[in-house]
Amino acid sequence: MPGEPTSVIKFTYGLPRHLIMSRKACKYELISNIMIKRILLITLIFMPLFTAQSQKESFSIWGRIVDSGFNPIESFSIKVFELNAFTDQRKKIQDFKVWDHNGEFLIKNLSAQPYLIEITVENYTWYSILKTVADKNESVGEIVLQNTW
Repeated sequence: MPGEPTSVIKFTYGLPRHLIMSRKACKYELISNIMIKRILLITLIFMPLFTAQSQKESFSIWGRIVDSGFNPIESFSIKVFELNAFTDQRKKIQDFKVWDHNGEFLIKNLSAQPYLIEITVENYTWYSILKTVADKNESVGEIVLQNTW
């Protein structure tokens, strides 16, 4: 029929312009899409490495436990709690036993926030201290425990 569009026009009618390309242009578009996918994949693989470096700094709290005669207590237990200022709740984050001839302890991997530290020793008074880590490593100093026997 005269006036009827050719088959190419029928095929391309209504399609977006980027789909109406020559074979050569489609080949380059395919290569471009593959490159974009590779770049995205590489970005997703290496993204955790960059975010790990930008995480919060880690701080420590240290101190020393002694008896009333200022002799070091060699064995004691420590529990560390995160404190939520809004809900007044605490969450235990560390619980460990210390054996040190000098009675010293070191609590690592803390972020900047308040902590409740509980120290227990058999036959000695129980001790707790509230310590806020701001932007540096903190010391609780020398903690003197009274003998209960």
